[in-house]
Amino acid sequence: MLRLAESDVRSTAQVWPVRRAALRPMYGSERLADDVIVAALDTLRMVRTRLADTRSQARVAAWLGSQHLHDLAGVERFVARSWLETTEVLNRARDLSPAVVTDLVAVLTRLRDLEAATIAHRRASAAALHQRSVCALFAVSCSTSTEELYRSIPVQAATLGFDRVLFSTVVSGSWHPKSAFNRHHSNWSSRFLADRPASYRIPAAAANRHTVQVDASIMLARHELESGYSLWRRSQSKSFWMVPLTDRQRVVGMVHADCHLSERLPTQNEIEALQEFCQQVSPLVARETARETLGSDLAHLVPVRDRFSTAANLHLADNDRIDSRTPLSVREIEVVRLMADGMTNLQIGRRLSITEGTVKSHVKRILKKTGSANRAEAVAHWYRSQQIASV
Repeated sequence: MLRLAESDVRSTAQVWPVRRAALRPMYGSERLADDVIVAALDTLRMVRTRLADTRSQARVAAWLGSQHLHDLAGVERFVARSWLETTEVLNRARDLSPAVVTDLVAVLTRLRDLEAATIAHRRASAAALHQRSVCALFAVSCSTSTEELYRSIPVQAATLGFDRVLFSTVVSGSWHPKSAFNRHHSNWSSRFLADRPASYRIPAAAANRHTVQVDASIMLARHELESGYSLWRRSQSKSFWMVPLTDRQRVVGMVHADCHLSERLPTQNEIEALQEFCQQVSPLVARETARETLGSDLAHLVPVRDRFSTAANLHLADNDRIDSRTPLSVREIEVVRLMADGMTNLQIGRRLSITEGTVKSHVKRILKKTGSANRAEAVAHWYRSQQIASV
């Protein structure tokens, strides 16, 4: 059977008793834009043609034939191997004609351009994912009721690159499914959550606050009703990720997410974005689970405004608590707007014609003035202040 892959290898045995075997991939590779794939195929043909006279035909055919240029990781491997093969020819061969040398230098130039394209694609994808994370976090923070909060979490988590998401609260060592989302079927949630037990026993990995990847072999080893086996059978998921929501070292919820419909594994960036999203919404869920546990008689002790305000639940500075003597400057507003677009410090510096170090100084002041712990919180606070100002 395939081994459970999780963030902390030492806790593998605590999750499910599955026999160890060859490790399957944890993450999928990000698909490239069509223009980059075309450039990669053109470069492959160029490499095959230019190296045909300097390397054995079998050697060239063997390593070029094994290249997969439909995703980012495959193109990066192709560039690295082709660069190594080409430079090895240039360094070892002593009797190359000037024309052959010129051809090999042209190959290196093409490989460098392709590498630059993959780097640009990776940065653009990371920036777009960051922007989606900020928007998802802000949308959840605007929830005005418990039902809206629970319904919003899987919907917004799916925007980070997932096809289906299940959200559950955790109370007294059990997880309770609350809402689900399927990006292709609007009525899937009600059918999926129908006729199920009210709660399931929390897995050891979630109790230990570990994010884990679970596949069919792992679930087939757990037939107990309280493990969620029947719910998994209904989902028909081949592989999914389980991310616990923790607040003050206490597990308050769980998110299950997969890319079942697109038949792929999520990328590492998508999993990390989901983990950050779960970390940020955990205080919201913690307040609601505590309120449900204590009972409605004590609900008046937590005002509605505090339960569902961006400041109280996402560690953002509340608008009326910001010292009016230290508002954001015009330049800081420009920086936070570009942060909201998902730009890095280097990109912001180029846009505003200032150094990257100056941008870092502006970001530090923005975080301090807004009382934010990270860039996403600062952007969410700025969105919040804009919304309040427009009312």
